[in-house]
Amino acid sequence: MIKIKKGLLAITVLVLLVYVTGEYKPARYYSLLCVDTSAAESGEWNDHYDGYIIGANGCLYDPAIVSINDVPSVVSASSQETLRTPIWYVNGANHRADWVLPEMHLLAENSGRPVVAIYNATLGGRLPDAISDGLRESKVAKTIASQIIRNLLDHQDVYISCNSQGAYHVSKGLSQAITTLSGKFDRGELTALLSKVHVETAGGAASAFPDGPQYIHYVNSHDPVPSSAGVLSGGAQPGADAVIVEFSGHDDDALEPKYRWVGPLTGKFLNVHGFNLYRQYRQPFDATYPKSNPS
Repeated sequence: MIKIKKGLLAITVLVLLVYVTGEYKPARYYSLLCVDTSAAESGEWNDHYDGYIIGANGCLYDPAIVSINDVPSVVSASSQETLRTPIWYVNGANHRADWVLPEMHLLAENSGRPVVAIYNATLGGRLPDAISDGLRESKVAKTIASQIIRNLLDHQDVYISCNSQGAYHVSKGLSQAITTLSGKFDRGELTALLSKVHVETAGGAASAFPDGPQYIHYVNSHDPVPSSAGVLSGGAQPGADAVIVEFSGHDDDALEPKYRWVGPLTGKFLNVHGFNLYRQYRQPFDATYPKSNPS
């Protein structure tokens, strides 16, 4: 009996150790090398920076103090002069702040646009984070909403790209922004404004998106997320005139295991759900969405 109890205790301790490692609790200190005095102070746990803006310099910026338009963006060698409007990238779950940077660079290379990120922190792992999101206000959504409103009032286009859980926060942020703007403009004016918002999701974990913005949803037929929690799930509302790009893909060289430890099950999941797989199938927004005009 004593041996059984010790064995159960050892298993429990092992499970807890695995749970708080990099894959399940990616809370670490962000860049201590940031020298921008307008950036937030470093040294806090990642969750502290939930909803903050990440710049090309690795610094994080408080959206209540610094506009996303003033944050230095990642610019790749493939950037095109005609595509000046930056993409706001919202990462999926289980990302340390510094893990978002390589995805920003790859997205900039793929899109030809500058890229900044709105950081989606994970609190204690996927399940606790999902519960937390349901119980508290999404800081990421709040940042998205406030920055959308600011840009639309200045008649600027907005481009948003999000992966996995990032789509949940984007959906919430869009709804908040539209609710606020509805009290300021009539229907025709609001429709014209919202047409300046361009959103693309990749393996998005959100099934409902408000009408008005232009949407492209990328879906891998082997990825369980879109069919269970995304735009292919029952009763989904992908947004009026949304374009759904469905493909069948598998990536044996996923990006995420290159910078963090993942278990074997998560590894298989990332082979069909990872950032780099979806990036390979991404196309320029203005070429894929028939009513869009590049800016």
